[in-house]
Amino acid sequence: MGQKQAGGWVSISRDSVSFWTDAAWVICLRLKRIAGGGKNGKQEAKRMVTEKVAAHAQFVRDLAKGKAGKSPQSITSRVIAHYGPGIRANRDRLSRKAG
Repeated sequence: MGQKQAGGWVSISRDSVSFWTDAAWVICLRLKRIAGGGKNGKQEAKRMVTEKVAAHAQFVRDLAKGKAGKSPQSITSRVIAHYGPGIRANRDRLSRKAG
């Protein structure tokens, strides 16, 4: 593995830690909201499913069109770039309402 490739994986590793930390917070905050039941819990469950289906469908289209590249490194980077903004937006939205 060349130095350029190794550097790319270091960057991907750093981004992955942030990605999965944010995802874990979103899971926790969403479960809290859903477990609370009522109108808010029902809305959150519906929103979660709707967002996941839409995000996955878009990523599959991009993958089929070759927009994610062909190397494991480029595909991994594309996954983080595709799903990361939505995860961060949900983290921020749910954190505001939780606080």
